[in-house]
Amino acid sequence: MNKRELVIAMWAAGIIRFAGEEEEGFRWQLHRPGRFPEASLSPMKIEFRSADTDKERHAIVGLLKLKAGKVIGDYVRQEKLTPPQLVCGVPNVGMTVAAGLVQYWPSVSQPPRFFAGLRKLNDEISLNPLANWPNNAEVMLVDDVLSHADSKLQAINILKGRASVKAIAVLVDYQLGGQAKLESAGVKVLAVMHATELLNTLVDDNLIPWSTHSRCLRWFEEIRQLTAAVRA
Repeated sequence: MNKRELVIAMWAAGIIRFAGEEEEGFRWQLHRPGRFPEASLSPMKIEFRSADTDKERHAIVGLLKLKAGKVIGDYVRQEKLTPPQLVCGVPNVGMTVAAGLVQYWPSVSQPPRFFAGLRKLNDEISLNPLANWPNNAEVMLVDDVLSHADSKLQAINILKGRASVKAIAVLVDYQLGGQAKLESAGVKVLAVMHATELLNTLVDDNLIPWSTHSRCLRWFEEIRQLTAAVRA
């Protein structure tokens, strides 16, 4: 499965969703109190979560998370990245994606090891108490999407003194400033695609109209301007 096929499969499974013209949209983490609750709601959302009660969809979403790891692995191979010792997902979605990445890692003499070293409880990332972190291990963090990088930076700070985060790999970068924040922290960002490329793929396959494409890009630009004004 290549990245185009993955995008189409994610849309078909309802992982990529779009609000209708008359709908308000979706709430993101950035809409929480203390952040940007005044921001308009997003016209799109990528969400790999599924209810356990819908066993068929739960299985499909789980498989696509593993396939997302494979697509990230294909991208890593193109970038000729030196394999880290460990690959760790940013909880929760990133855990399964990371497992898929390790499963499909390009053939090398010493492939990285999947490591469930982090957990999330009540929206807070912390060390997994059952994981024994090797001293000063080099680690790649993995997640499905990148927006403002808050969860990624939280994970990096938690790992200080225990592991060295050399890179973060994601499937989709929304281009909302997260990459710049991570690179300022000395972490290489590997993004398989930007949100614009994802939207282009769906338009090219006649799965969404240009009006939805334009609406999403306008919202991304609105959020970039909003967050830039706060930083200034």
